[in-house]
Amino acid sequence: MEINAETGWAHCHNCGHNEYVRDKFIDPLEEDFPDLFPKRVEDTGIRERAAHHQQARRGGLMWSDEVEAPGEMVALSALADDHPAIEYLRRRNFDIAEIRNFGPNDALYYCTKGQISFTEGKGTTSGRIIFPIYMHGAIKGWQARQIEYVLEETGDSGEKAVWNGTVWKKFRKIKGEWQDRFVSKYYGLPGMRRSSLLFGFDTARRFKQVVVVEGPLDKVRVGPCCVGSMGMHIGPDQINLIKTYWHGCCIIRDPGVPADDIKFKRLLASLSPLPVTTLTLENRLDPGATPRESIWKQIAQITPWANINSHEC
Repeated sequence: MEINAETGWAHCHNCGHNEYVRDKFIDPLEEDFPDLFPKRVEDTGIRERAAHHQQARRGGLMWSDEVEAPGEMVALSALADDHPAIEYLRRRNFDIAEIRNFGPNDALYYCTKGQISFTEGKGTTSGRIIFPIYMHGAIKGWQARQIEYVLEETGDSGEKAVWNGTVWKKFRKIKGEWQDRFVSKYYGLPGMRRSSLLFGFDTARRFKQVVVVEGPLDKVRVGPCCVGSMGMHIGPDQINLIKTYWHGCCIIRDPGVPADDIKFKRLLASLSPLPVTTLTLENRLDPGATPRESIWKQIAQITPWANINSHEC
C-alpha cells in the first residue's frame, strides 16, 4: 500500500484499489506530528476530481471485454533500435533479439499515449513498457514499467533520468529519498488482483518445473520456464497454481528477503509436499541485474532438473 501524504490518495499495489484516506489516517497523524508531513495541497476538490477521474476512464481503450488497456500501444518488436524503451533494455543487458521474437502471449509493448494516470497526476502509463499477463490464453491484466536510468548514486544522494514518453526528466536523491518517490516504478491495471496471477504462466506451463521470481523483468531475464509473482509475497491463489501445474519449483528470493523470514518460511510450508529449492543470487543481486547464464549455473548447483545448456527447467 502506498499513501501520498501530500494529497491523501492511497493506492494498493496488490489489488489496484484506490481511495482517498487523508481523513482516515493522515489528518490524525498530522495533528500530532506536523513537521513530518509536506505542506497540504490547497485544493478541496481532490476527492471529487479523483472520483470523477475513476469514472472518466471507463469506456476508454480496452485490451479485451474485461481488461482496460493502459492506452495506445505499439509492440516492442516494432520499435527502432534507438528508441528509449529498447535502449533501456539494452543498457540492462537484455537480449533484444529474443524480446523482439516473443510469441503473442509473451510480447511486450510500449505505451505511446497513456489513458490512465495515478498518484494524483504525478504518474501516468505514457512512456512505460507494458507487460501483459496471460493465463489460459486470455489477457488478465498488465503491469507498466517506468523507464529510467540512475546517472549517479552515492549513499543518500544521487540523480536519475526518467522518461515520460516525450522527454527525459531528471530527479535528485536527497537525504535518501528520490524526488519522485510517490510514483512507482511498476504500476498495474487498476483493480487487478496480482496475488491471483502469475506473469508468464502460459509459457511456463510447457515445463514440468518452474522458477519463481518477483518482477516481470526478472522473469524475462530467467527465461521461458519462469513466472513472476509481481510482488514480494506469494499469495494463496498463486501457491495453488504452482502446486497444481508444476512438479517442483525453485524460488529466487529478493535480496531483501532473508531465509529466516517468517513469511517466507510460511510460504515454503504452504507449498509442501511440492519439492522446493530456494536461492539468493551471488552478491545479493536480483535476477534483473544478473546474466542469465550465471543465474542458471547457480540454479543447477541446488536443483537436479536445471538444464544449464538450454537455460530451461
